[in-house]
Amino acid sequence: MRIRKLFFLLSLASASALADSITFKTGGNLEGIIVNETAAEVTIKNGPGTATFKKSQLRSILHDAAANAEMQHDWQNQYFANPEFLPANMRSFAQDFRDLLNLQSAALRAQKQIHPQQDEAVRTETEMRGLQRREIEIAAQLQKVNPVSDPEAYNRLVRAGNETVSRFTLLQNHRQQLAALDTTNRVAVSAYMTALVNFRDAFETAHTRPITDEPTRIFFTKAGDQLAAMNAGLQEVKIPVTDTTHGHALVTARINDRDDARLLVDTGASLVTLSAASAARLHLTWDAKQKMKMQLADGSQIDVHPVTLGSLTIAGTRLDNVAAVIIPAAPSADNKAAIRFADRK
Repeated sequence: MRIRKLFFLLSLASASALADSITFKTGGNLEGIIVNETAAEVTIKNGPGTATFKKSQLRSILHDAAANAEMQHDWQNQYFANPEFLPANMRSFAQDFRDLLNLQSAALRAQKQIHPQQDEAVRTETEMRGLQRREIEIAAQLQKVNPVSDPEAYNRLVRAGNETVSRFTLLQNHRQQLAALDTTNRVAVSAYMTALVNFRDAFETAHTRPITDEPTRIFFTKAGDQLAAMNAGLQEVKIPVTDTTHGHALVTARINDRDDARLLVDTGASLVTLSAASAARLHLTWDAKQKMKMQLADGSQIDVHPVTLGSLTIAGTRLDNVAAVIIPAAPSADNKAAIRFADRK
């Protein structure tokens, strides 16, 4: 018993040995690397963080230099993109990678919401069309009922008409909310795809430089594996540009499998935008009462009408249920629209 006590006291008195774990009097255990130790306290590092405890809280301290070296190697692999485990010249690049991971998480959440929201929008529009037909029917019936001779029937129709209008208004607001959410989700997906393509190009360039340290080598290996997985979920298409007039790229797209349109490619756009004249020429229909705000490049805002294209096909690649908006007064030539043509497989 005395030998055990003596070993414990010597262990607590040690001020320079590397540590592998500490055990608390309450029974808990914490593994890490001791980075500082005094007569009263011990500071232990666990991954990218540290924690300091009073020795009066501890039952024992276990030192193991071999375990420490192994743990440091594990941390280097686990936290390969953390600036604490990278040389100074790699920290900004690693931050770009962490930003990309955050955008990916946001895009995956958005992607899960897009299709259910589209289905909900279709159901909403279907019910709204039924309500419009019902409103017309009620109005026709009211013309045939005399409110003096048959007030009960007249009042019943009036109540039905009011309920129809009220329900239509609620659905109209709901549809606008769905359109706004759809835009937000598509912007999130678009932002991730743009960042992925940009980071991939920067990664390939940086990877060609000589690697002189182990942390950088681990970063490129681990980040490269994750980047390959991201690329596997991205479908890229080479789009033939038919015109570059005034520095703008124009492509030919088929709308709803029936009509062709020349579209102006805008890599910063998240929606297809069409002028009213173009939409009419493409046999598209929209609800003039449904509006949403859109901000133009100059900062001004205009009212637009959201629609959903059944399909959009460019260079043999087809997208279904594509969000679009109709601009009543086009800001440019009415046969042009801005698109962001990118999607996951």
